[in-house]
Amino acid sequence: MNTEKFIGQIIGRYRIVRHIARGGMADVYEAEDVDLKRKVALKIMLDALAEDSQFVLRFRREAQTVARLDHPNIVQIYTVGEAAMRAGAAERPYIAMQYIEGGSLREKLQELARRGKLLTTEQALNITRQIAEALAMAHKANVIHRDLKPSNVLIRPDGRPVLVDLGIAVVEGVSKLTQTGAIIGTPHYMSPEQVKGERLDGRSDLYSLGVILYEMLAGIRPFEADSSVAVLHQQVYEEPVPMQKRRPDLPPPVTAVVAKSLQKEPSRRFQQADEMIAAIDQALQMGGARGPNPQATSVLTHLSDSSLISRQQFVQVPTGEREPPRQPAPAPQRAPPQRTAVPAPPPAREAERRRPAVPVWAIVTMAVLAAAVILMFGSQLFGGEEAPPAVDEATAVPQIVVMTPTDAPTTDTAVPPTDAPPTDVPPTDVPPTAVPPTATPSLQNKIAFQSNRDGDFEIYIMNSDGTNQIQLTNNSVDDNYPVASLDGSRILFESFRDGNWEVYAINVDGTGLTRLTNAPDSKDRLPTWSPDGRQVAFISDRDGDYDIYIMNADGSNVRQVTYTDRREGHMSWSVDNRLVYNAGTWDDDTWEIYTIDTNGQNQRQLTSNGISDWAPEWSPDGRTILYLTVVGNDDPAIFVMNADGSNSRMLYNSQYYEWGADWAADGSQIVFTKDENNLANLYIMNADGSNVRLISSRAGYPSWVK
Repeated sequence: MNTEKFIGQIIGRYRIVRHIARGGMADVYEAEDVDLKRKVALKIMLDALAEDSQFVLRFRREAQTVARLDHPNIVQIYTVGEAAMRAGAAERPYIAMQYIEGGSLREKLQELARRGKLLTTEQALNITRQIAEALAMAHKANVIHRDLKPSNVLIRPDGRPVLVDLGIAVVEGVSKLTQTGAIIGTPHYMSPEQVKGERLDGRSDLYSLGVILYEMLAGIRPFEADSSVAVLHQQVYEEPVPMQKRRPDLPPPVTAVVAKSLQKEPSRRFQQADEMIAAIDQALQMGGARGPNPQATSVLTHLSDSSLISRQQFVQVPTGEREPPRQPAPAPQRAPPQRTAVPAPPPAREAERRRPAVPVWAIVTMAVLAAAVILMFGSQLFGGEEAPPAVDEATAVPQIVVMTPTDAPTTDTAVPPTDAPPTDVPPTDVPPTAVPPTATPSLQNKIAFQSNRDGDFEIYIMNSDGTNQIQLTNNSVDDNYPVASLDGSRILFESFRDGNWEVYAINVDGTGLTRLTNAPDSKDRLPTWSPDGRQVAFISDRDGDYDIYIMNADGSNVRQVTYTDRREGHMSWSVDNRLVYNAGTWDDDTWEIYTIDTNGQNQRQLTSNGISDWAPEWSPDGRTILYLTVVGNDDPAIFVMNADGSNSRMLYNSQYYEWGADWAADGSQIVFTKDENNLANLYIMNADGSNVRLISSRAGYPSWVK
């Protein structure tokens, strides 16, 4: 439509001056109130929607609900009316509202990015606080914004942020309009429950506000990808790089506000905006400020260098191919049982890709629909949304062959675990004497790994020098966390192909795909082989917590090993039938490493340093354990320790994020993943940490085929 022809036309008492933008439901014009001689923003419903009574009803509701929200951080509504934009045309509803002259927060963040600057912590927290105050009032009136993002936060000349564009807000309990356009939103700022099309409450807006705070502090959004659908997938299934990794200078109360805001489960976020405001006030005080400072937002009017900080002084980790999930994040918290003394728990590094509330095909469908809606209605009130940066492409990997395996899932014959937990027995330290079976020489130089180079994670295998890469799985959902059996014949992995996480196995040549678990209401993940290949251990939340289970290699005879309220994850099975794994409690944010016999006896804690230790792997002879821990500026590094937890020493550390390490069959080499230049790449080094060399790009989480 040619909007220029309406310039000069009078609608009600408003003379149109210029067209500003087209949103999902309306054209927005700058206009002049001819009676009061002031600028207004005039929002006029689109022709095509004016004929739809549902949209008209929603449009009018916007005016009614926002008009009664009298708050300095919410745009003021002046009048509502209807007018014909041209002769013979149907009347179109319009809203006249306060005109905000200072531009949008999106424009300010774009300018900061161009200049290589960041807001100070005090500035970012005070901006967030004022937006949270606006949300507090809206939520108390049962109004949910549903599309909170920087372009919907306008800046007044005095620097005050003003919340606008409540055009897709939903008033709780009013008709079935909650279903209309349920997935409208902007991918980078949508909550996981909004992506899944679930019923929303104010906690969804608080998630979006957490994304904005993350962006202001780090200069980058928590999730970036080369397509809207990929970002929607990340919102539901992946964890962002922790703020303390982006900004190691920030005090813990600040990073805690961000972390709590971005919890996938609404029950683990701030439950009300007032709760988030209180946490921000505490973070300000502990950061040296006396408390809230309304004047701190005035920086948005000028963005002078003297009032900003340089982003170059902060190390920013790559954000392309992240570490895949290895430790399930907690299920919605229930009343905890009486706890025994255990060390602090796990960081969100091992991201959970939660089972959606609807089948996976529905999630994909919703994602596609969301992308279509965004393309149709993506224009913002006062300016367009910044496009996400393109993901760096790696050098093409040689000799990739796609093999489509035969899908022949088996039926799970799981036996329910016994009710009584095993009796604790004092730990004993018996040094291992067994040796692993010798792998077939032709298989010792193979490495299984995962890659999302085709859009989702699939399982691959290659020579240890990176050549002859063969794709073993090929579907539209994620297959990840490959673990090769010691005889080199089979590969375990976890897959979301059934709409929830299940354990699968496949031959190294891509044949014989078999589903080993079948628990539709649970998540079965993170499998590992027994040394003889006859059993499989895995993590499951079948009892409500994430505990260790063991089953036969064909999926039969499932039995529970641990009965704790900790979160167990990432196991490795030793040659003398002990499991090493990382675990933590519900209340903290660190992993520690434990061992336990496969019958559930002789549990022993190996690390207790108050920081994160995770991803343990037994050496082939069972005498040492490879693991990851945090050093320096919260950087994961590769360590090794004796089987009893003594003599811990660092093997390798760089400026990048190391993860997913595994031993060669003879223990002489280690393969590991390193995130660099926005990609996950595979490296090999000697067992003493020397002679590090790249073997493959766009590859991660390796398992040496022993």
